[in-house]
Amino acid sequence: MTLLAGLAGVVGLVGYLVGSGGASTPSPCDLTLKFGVRSEGPPGQFHVNLVFADTPYEAPCRISGFPEVELIGPVYPMFGSIYALLDQAGHSQSTVLRSGETAHAILTWLPPSTRRDRWVPGYIRVVVPTNRGPSFAMALPWRFGPVLRQDAATHPGTYIGPLRPGAR
Repeated sequence: MTLLAGLAGVVGLVGYLVGSGGASTPSPCDLTLKFGVRSEGPPGQFHVNLVFADTPYEAPCRISGFPEVELIGPVYPMFGSIYALLDQAGHSQSTVLRSGETAHAILTWLPPSTRRDRWVPGYIRVVVPTNRGPSFAMALPWRFGPVLRQDAATHPGTYIGPLRPGAR
């Protein structure tokens, strides 16, 4: 079993246990995650849209704020295996997702400039703030190459943007 498959099983079990509480606890929004458009600009800085959709037959779900995003990979000597991204300056838009509707947030990253700083995440883990509390954790394999770790930087070149309606 791969690490990602094992993580998906654990996340699903935890989500089931948390979501199956009493009737007074609303179940978290059931969102899906996929990668959208990838771009570059300014030169050397890359962007990819994280696209969120409300699953069919799920009650409408309101999302707003910034998703919590972690890039997870091999142990990096100074900071470990999890790179928690900071929020970009800016404001989000509250969006109500109905069945099949989408929203997105733009993930921006810098690649390393030296081989010594090379760190390639294995996957990305995302949690979205909703009107029913945090969404279940969603994970996808990272397929965009190395990322420059700037865990201690005040203004890193790798960050997550606010949630916006629609998909790109």
